[in-house]
Amino acid sequence: MSCWEVLEELQPHLGNVPRKERWQEIAKRMEADGKSLHEVTYTWNEGELSLEVGLGAGDKRLVPGTSRIHLVKNGELYPYAVFYPQGYDAQEPGRKWPLIFFFHGIGERGDDPAILLREGLPYELAQGRGVDALVIAPQCPANSHWADQEDELIKLRRFLPAMIEKYPVDPDRIYITGLSMGGRCAWKVALDMPDTFAAMVVACGRTSESDLGAIRDMPLWMFHGVNDSTTSFDNINAILPRLQASQHRHYKLSVYPQVGHNVWGEAYTHMGVFDWLLTQRRSRNREFAAGRKNVLPTDAKKKPV
Repeated sequence: MSCWEVLEELQPHLGNVPRKERWQEIAKRMEADGKSLHEVTYTWNEGELSLEVGLGAGDKRLVPGTSRIHLVKNGELYPYAVFYPQGYDAQEPGRKWPLIFFFHGIGERGDDPAILLREGLPYELAQGRGVDALVIAPQCPANSHWADQEDELIKLRRFLPAMIEKYPVDPDRIYITGLSMGGRCAWKVALDMPDTFAAMVVACGRTSESDLGAIRDMPLWMFHGVNDSTTSFDNINAILPRLQASQHRHYKLSVYPQVGHNVWGEAYTHMGVFDWLLTQRRSRNREFAAGRKNVLPTDAKKKPV
């Protein structure tokens, strides 16, 4: 298949991307031609679609720098891990830092925050890498669930503001991300506290919420593996129409035809994810939302006869 043929095959139809079976068919046809379809990223920006296709694994740029890790086992409400970026000094007058809240998957539940270092963004940071932001990762109790237990949302409504108050945080640059169960949690918390976050990144996380209008001005990047047998890839085509119906202003989807559930290995080592995330601002979201309100419907602009 030529690159042009690939692009034609991957175009959304009625707003949805190809289904799992179609992705697998395209990948096999490319393999027969000696090519590997590694990653496809769709970007919808104010209704305009662009498409990037990665043939072969390509280069990864792991997050730069180094992080210091502090594990808080007896924290209020949750054990948690906090990652301090390079150059962080809590006593530096007037310095405010971006903050990323990370929510882990089901395998990292418990009461020992060291377990959080096994997967996802905490794993990458624990390898001595870094990101130019504070990262706070709470730990869900072993007998609970981030998304299915309403008690956790009630506690998170207290935990997140407490962390924002405790650390020198720039309120314009607070972000949320999660994988699998934690991806579901990211959706749930963002919809519950939409004015808190500047942007969201979700790896293999689904949402059953039918109305996504509360976050339609919050930039979003989703990652999903076609061969995911835990959170089916078909969940993506359940989410995209709801984003479109809400007139969501800026959302991205990266698809990995050769990857299963552990797509977070791609998401948190992606060449552009943190550059993209840390350029987002809550104030910009508010400005865009205010602009929507100032645009009157066509009929309302007509002068009375």
